[in-house]
Amino acid sequence: MSNTLIVNLKRFGDIFSSGHLVNSLKKDDPSKKVSIIIFEEFEAGTKALNLFDNIYTINREEILTLKGNDLFPDSMAINLFTRFIDLLQGKDFKEIINYSNDEISTNIVSFLNFNKNSNVVGIHYDRKKNVLFNSDWSIIFNDVLTTFPISPIHFIDCYHKMCGLSSLNTSKVLASNKKYDDIAKNNFQQIIKIKFKDLKDIKIIGIQLKTSNPEKDIPKKIIIKLIDRLKKHGKILPVILISSSPNEKEYANEINEVFKNSLISIESDFLALPSVMNNLDLLITPDTSVKHIADLNKTPVLEIINGSAPFLKQGTFNKDNCILTNKSNLTPKIKKFESLCPSSEDIYYSALFQIGLIQKEQIKLSPKILFFKVEKDSLGTRYDITNKELDNETQKSLLSLYISRYYIQSITESNSPNINIKNFSHFKIDLINEWAKEEKDQAFKAIKDLLETLKALISIQKNINNGKDFANSLDKIFNYCSSNFLISIPTLIFRAKIENLVDNSFDNNMKSVEGLLYEFKRNIQTLVNKIDDFNNLVNKIPNRKKPNIQKPVFL
Repeated sequence: MSNTLIVNLKRFGDIFSSGHLVNSLKKDDPSKKVSIIIFEEFEAGTKALNLFDNIYTINREEILTLKGNDLFPDSMAINLFTRFIDLLQGKDFKEIINYSNDEISTNIVSFLNFNKNSNVVGIHYDRKKNVLFNSDWSIIFNDVLTTFPISPIHFIDCYHKMCGLSSLNTSKVLASNKKYDDIAKNNFQQIIKIKFKDLKDIKIIGIQLKTSNPEKDIPKKIIIKLIDRLKKHGKILPVILISSSPNEKEYANEINEVFKNSLISIESDFLALPSVMNNLDLLITPDTSVKHIADLNKTPVLEIINGSAPFLKQGTFNKDNCILTNKSNLTPKIKKFESLCPSSEDIYYSALFQIGLIQKEQIKLSPKILFFKVEKDSLGTRYDITNKELDNETQKSLLSLYISRYYIQSITESNSPNINIKNFSHFKIDLINEWAKEEKDQAFKAIKDLLETLKALISIQKNINNGKDFANSLDKIFNYCSSNFLISIPTLIFRAKIENLVDNSFDNNMKSVEGLLYEFKRNIQTLVNKIDDFNNLVNKIPNRKKPNIQKPVFL
């Protein structure tokens, strides 16, 4: 039996999301005991998951109260925090997973591991505050996914890779309460009998009203129009989902009044929510913790992105789930006050498709709205675009997204993935050629700067006073880190490794830098090769020709 500790000092959504990893850890080793550190205010929801063998909590509010009060010295807050950490010092954790990867979590993980030999997953520090990575996947999670404009890898998939596990074929994680299951099923059956004359093929669609951030909520006007459309369909029962919060109850009542209080409103806590979801044919939800519970429960999800959201990093996870988002979410900059929420019509037709009532060709979407379907490949979660008409900017962004996945797998794993050309059947050939040229031009520029850096390195090894040229050359390379081109990915990996060299010897460090520069060069060449492979595949697809039918010759 081995013990694993997960440090997860984030919110409900991230805690629920970690359930996929916990499930995989226990499937890999059924005897494994998994514990978690969280902030105390998230304890009730974490217990409801029934996944963790031990839950350790930090009272953040008490620490912040002491820290922010002039009557008390800061040392009291520090002592309170360290007392909690001291309680864990005696525990024997064979593995510690830094799920948060922030400053506080990294310090906790490092402190717990200073005098032990735990296998640390994610980043941690040595005693000199040098950053240590357990694998290249840890660098990708900490440096690439946080910087590159479009995230190639889902967070859940990256955590699995960091732990040496597969995120494919994840099973249902949540075990619902049989008592709640029976009550929910019976109540839904009774409601359907009352609401519909023809009881055959009735679909139940749940609509999550609120998130913890009002900017992410689906606007009330859109929800009202959506519910009206669903009610008029004749075969759909829309129900609204809320928590026990007084504000949410009031909000639900305001919406219900528009429909003369005829709507079904379901209030449930985290313990009863899976039983409710077991009866839904689809959950329509903004980016909220309820979405993560639905994913753990294998409930079909249509995620609605309003405003800026990292859907490529933490979007709905299960195969065949779908996401509606504005195309602005694929670009680094979003205009302030820009209206980004899909319309009620966008959501309605997407929902009908997802529950099998219309074909994909019948989906009607607003010009700026993108509809993604979750698929799985050897890296895990992939978001496939279903729109047939895409502007050039969106096509280029998606090309970078898809090819970056193949590239990352090529440099992190021994196997080289195959490119599925079917995913690009509706992309313009001329635009793909233009995109490939732009990406390769940036890569060749980086190689030129890399060679200049190697020359400067040789010069500094001969004469230490030549360090200025070397530093300037490195700065030119690091500028590619903020690039929107694919070259930023190998550059970010190179920077992470070179900034955290732990040997203090000048000669040893110079040898390490030289080795990293040659590794960087190989990674750039791999990038160019991947772009070429893809570009050649696309250009080899024969154009459709009209049948060669000859006119008969009559004598």
